[in-house]
Amino acid sequence: MFERRALLKCVLAVAMALGTVSCASGGMEIVIPDGTQQRIDAGQTVELMPALLEFRVGDTLVIRNEDTASQYVGPYFVKPQSTVTWKFSKPATYEGACELNGEGGYKIVVTN
Repeated sequence: MFERRALLKCVLAVAMALGTVSCASGGMEIVIPDGTQQRIDAGQTVELMPALLEFRVGDTLVIRNEDTASQYVGPYFVKPQSTVTWKFSKPATYEGACELNGEGGYKIVVTN
């Protein structure tokens, strides 16, 4: 539990500088601010989410896209000015490429 809290504190620190990530008991919200795609197109590093996200079954991930461009946030496609909500229903691990963190990839781990 301590490692998870430390990770969430790190996520919040990065997000406050570049976008918004908020964590509540049982979930997380990631906000893609307006202008994110322009920053990516300009070759800037965008860090809106950590490379590793850890959840428990029953937790919810909410992704709100305030940009004018569609974005992939991990495995989730989010259209402009829309919100995607995902409730994790079983243990799983998801991995792949992602432009929204400095490492270029993500890993989502869901445990019981």
